[in-house]
Amino acid sequence: MIIKNILIFSLFISFAYIGEALEINAITSAENGGVYAYNELIDSFNKYSRNNNLDITIKLNLLSKENSTAGVTEYESTIEHLLKKQKSEKYDIIYYDNIFSRKFAPYLVDLTEYLPQEHIDLYQNEITKQTSYYNDKLIGIPTVVDFNVLYYNKEYLNKYQQEPPKTWNELLEIGKYIISEEQKKNNTELIGYNGLFPDVELGTCSLYEFLYSYRDSVDSSFPDFQSKNVEKALEMLKAIKDEISSKEIFIQDVMFTMMEMYLKKVIFAKIWYFGPVDGYDYILLPGNTEGVSGSIIGGFNLGINANISEEKKKAAATVIQYFTSKENQKKIAIKYYINTVITSLYDDEEVCKVKDCELFKKLQFIARPSINNIGYSSWSSKFRANIFSYLYDDNSLTDVLKDAEKLSESYSSSYSIKPYFGIFIFIIIYTIVSIFIQL
Repeated sequence: MIIKNILIFSLFISFAYIGEALEINAITSAENGGVYAYNELIDSFNKYSRNNNLDITIKLNLLSKENSTAGVTEYESTIEHLLKKQKSEKYDIIYYDNIFSRKFAPYLVDLTEYLPQEHIDLYQNEITKQTSYYNDKLIGIPTVVDFNVLYYNKEYLNKYQQEPPKTWNELLEIGKYIISEEQKKNNTELIGYNGLFPDVELGTCSLYEFLYSYRDSVDSSFPDFQSKNVEKALEMLKAIKDEISSKEIFIQDVMFTMMEMYLKKVIFAKIWYFGPVDGYDYILLPGNTEGVSGSIIGGFNLGINANISEEKKKAAATVIQYFTSKENQKKIAIKYYINTVITSLYDDEEVCKVKDCELFKKLQFIARPSINNIGYSSWSSKFRANIFSYLYDDNSLTDVLKDAEKLSESYSSSYSIKPYFGIFIFIIIYTIVSIFIQL
């Protein structure tokens, strides 16, 4: 009887312990490509937490257009509304697109205060540097990186004894040649190049990385909008559209490209890297000169809500450290083909059996100009409209480049001037007070 009572008491204590576990709520968008891997990580963490008496559980909340806050249709707007206007403590861990690091920076903690340095060191690379720091604060840990590559149709290149292009000019000439030869055989459905230049954020990605590929060398910075580099880049882009593609093709989305690739109708396709595709091989995106390339940095970061209690911040950091550990990143890289940001894993033999590690090491990443621009979404929309007015509507290239420069300057200066506004006011007040003292 005594043993029975002890067992019952033990069970009671166990259930009481489970009931008192600190629940950490994470939120992400239904459009986050890594969602399918996160559920496994959550189950794994909750089991790990129980086994190690951490007294923490993690729950993932998936936000879609169907269940988002009334009047708010976009994930980023919803998160900003919660963190900025409501100062909400509802969600502890925030998954967010890396282009919104600047927007969310004031509402996220500095992870260097909560994560061990050896863990942070795993992520000290160009991707993290470009997308996850603001004002020397580490506001997010990249959980996945997306990048574009050039897929080429092996059948057509082999048929016409062509090598994969190393420059955009080579791509144009090869495309023209193959299309011309196929038209002689009544094949009029070939697409020389897909483009991916729709009037959405994807279009900005495509434009920015194309312009970046026209810098002078691998180590050169993004070219000035008034430079010959950008002028030549847009002239080439327009030539590719006019001679081996069309506006109707260029404005299509990723799903269109994937379908046309499935039908083997595309000679060259720029698209997010998703591994081997039947009938296609892939290389780095070309550049103006051989060896120079560029791929935009896509992906999601993990941050911690600054509004929550200190206890929850520490618990959330424990979860993030577990999710982004080298061991778990390796598991999801192999099982779910996710592109981890831990560069040392691209030297791991097991990872390299399923992923093209050498390709990753050669990528020349560029982030969109969002980290120092709180008005990025507005800039992005206006930037696309301006460039597309040349690409699709034949507006003057000279005027378009002037407007691009003005747009860039206005969005940079409109926010960089604010830190000096207080100094300006101080000088005025000081001057007035000095005058009164002299009187």
